[in-house]
Amino acid sequence: MAFGRSYGTLMTIKFEFLFVTTLSLPLVSLIICVFLALFFEFDRAVATHCMVRNYLPSLSASIGGFTPQRYIWRTGVAFHSAPRLFVSLMYYNFYNSFASIRNNEFLRKAATVNCIVNMLEILALLLLTYVSSTENYGVHEKMFISFMVFSIAHMLITLYLFRHLRDSDPEDVDLRRSLTWKHRLAVFNWTIFVMSLYFFFRHNKHCEPGVYTLFALCEYLVVLSNIFFHGTAYFDFKDYVFLAKNTRGHRELTD
Repeated sequence: MAFGRSYGTLMTIKFEFLFVTTLSLPLVSLIICVFLALFFEFDRAVATHCMVRNYLPSLSASIGGFTPQRYIWRTGVAFHSAPRLFVSLMYYNFYNSFASIRNNEFLRKAATVNCIVNMLEILALLLLTYVSSTENYGVHEKMFISFMVFSIAHMLITLYLFRHLRDSDPEDVDLRRSLTWKHRLAVFNWTIFVMSLYFFFRHNKHCEPGVYTLFALCEYLVVLSNIFFHGTAYFDFKDYVFLAKNTRGHRELTD
């Protein structure tokens, strides 16, 4: 008597579905947190140290200043972090799948550094999220600086590697499209970040009405452009799938 048992594929998940879901977690969490802060905690959320008129809560106030906002944001970031770490490893293998990078020691090391920097960016975001400015301002500030440094470094190295790939294969439409959007979003992110610093220091120095609102708006745009920059992975991996598959193949049991 024979008993058949298949050890084939048990589950298939398209990358585009998984990654869109992953990036939607912090995006939707942020929208919910800002909405709750504006409609239920407006006066406290927009208050500043010099008591000037302000119309928009800062990022820290929206996601970490009140409950349930801090729990919503922490949950969204936590659940999106593990898939992001896997994507970092996917990019490392993606770069090394090209002979022009695999056979070039400098570019191979750049791909390795980029993977490590991206993972550090994700870990800094986790610590930044779970240690709010009201709980421990020193740690929160250091993690924010670390997050921005790793984020900018990751964007720079990514653009460098993708420009090399585009030049080595100028006919690849997906590579060109991916690089174009990466470049646009990175430049936008850096520009807005510099503007946020300007508005932050101007507010602290002059305490003008509305300036802190511009700073808060820049904060949100920095976060959104960072999310969408990582979202360009859609162009690079849209045809990939994740499989839950037993590698032993098919086995027949006999009695």
